[in-house]
Amino acid sequence: MRYRSNRLPSQTLVNLRRETGVVLGDLRNISQGGARVHGVELEAGEKLTMEMDDLMFPCWVIWAHDNMAGIRFDKMITPSQVSLLRQERSGPSTNQRPLRSFGTRH
Repeated sequence: MRYRSNRLPSQTLVNLRRETGVVLGDLRNISQGGARVHGVELEAGEKLTMEMDDLMFPCWVIWAHDNMAGIRFDKMITPSQVSLLRQERSGPSTNQRPLRSFGTRH
């Protein structure tokens, strides 16, 4: 049996840095091992970095379907990092770099 981290609900916007640029994703749930994001088209196997404020988490897409994706972190994150990522945000914070999307398909 595979260990699975407890998933906690979230309604946070995060930057997802990919090879072609940065896109904004709606973080819907989070655990120490991964997350689910909505509102962005990603591909299974794609390497990303999830970013919020000064936090950066290397990760990869394990599944993607209908503008939703399951993401697994390269390393387990701490419970305090999970709490920080769950903090509700209505948009990018003033500490974040401007969001741009380069070369994405529509």
